Amino acid sequence: MCGGIVWKLDKVPKKDLQKFYTKEQIDKFNESGKGTSFFWEAQPALPIEIDNQIKLMPWGNRDDKTSKLPQTGWAKVESIRDGKWKWLHPKRVKIIAEQGYEKGKWFNVKSGGIEGLVAKLDKEERTYMITKPASESYRELFKHNREPIETKIL
Repeated sequence: MCGGIVWKLDKVPKKDLQKFYTKEQIDKFNESGKGTSFFWEAQPALPIEIDNQIKLMPWGNRDDKTSKLPQTGWAKVESIRDGKWKWLHPKRVKIIAEQGYEKGKWFNVKSGGIEGLVAKLDKEERTYMITKPASESYRELFKHNREPIETKIL
């Protein structure tokens, strides 16, 4: 799959950073000019492009006690096609990413983005990374049977 990403800091509004990251994390991002997001962080977030704007949104759901949204950070493209996400009013988005991270290894995101899905239930919205069955090369490199879907290069 893809458990983390790197993105250009100048693409994300500063006010959004403060919702998800500590001052120390933001200072580190400012030094490098890049932000990172990992699903296992305390408040995982993804930078997305939606309605011609870029903003940070919560990445998936790990809390089965307070949220009824799917308890995962990923959405299989097959389940989206089969209508299994329809009850969540899904909206396709672009996750802004220069690199992805899986099992201790980084890979480049050539297109600058990964396909994402914003799911909504009542007033709660979360972003899920869309995956497909892994190619043979991805499977060999990352030992995982799913991989993210890069956005198309225009």
